[in-house]
Amino acid sequence: TPAAAGLVILVDLAPGSASVALVFNRRLVAVACLPLVGVDLSQAAGRETCAVELKTLISLRLATLFSHGLTLPPAALVVAGHPVDDYLLADFHRFFSMPGTTPAVNTGFLRDHLRLDPVRLRRFLVPLGLTANSLAQ
Repeated sequence: TPAAAGLVILVDLAPGSASVALVFNRRLVAVACLPLVGVDLSQAAGRETCAVELKTLISLRLATLFSHGLTLPPAALVVAGHPVDDYLLADFHRFFSMPGTTPAVNTGFLRDHLRLDPVRLRRFLVPLGLTANSLAQ
């Protein structure tokens, strides 16, 4: 992404939790796990709860990074996992200074028949959730 050179927030949603990674200049600088047990992301109230909790968690991580000298505001919010849709991204945008986006897959080295189905390609992204959950414990 164009913002890859700045501070990027990666969020991976899974049933019952969200994994968060903060990446600065393509290097992992912080991870976190947000429990979302009982939060229904298909409903407006659940999406708002998730956005508020996520904003709080990220603000705390940013405060820690600030005390270590990293003072840049986030440049991008990338949201993956299930369920990520336009409603969720719009609700997140109400609480974050930048709009949320979904991961982009570079299909430059893939065969033509694979390029035609970018949704299927997202299933093969390395699961951020496994990494952040294990590091955060």
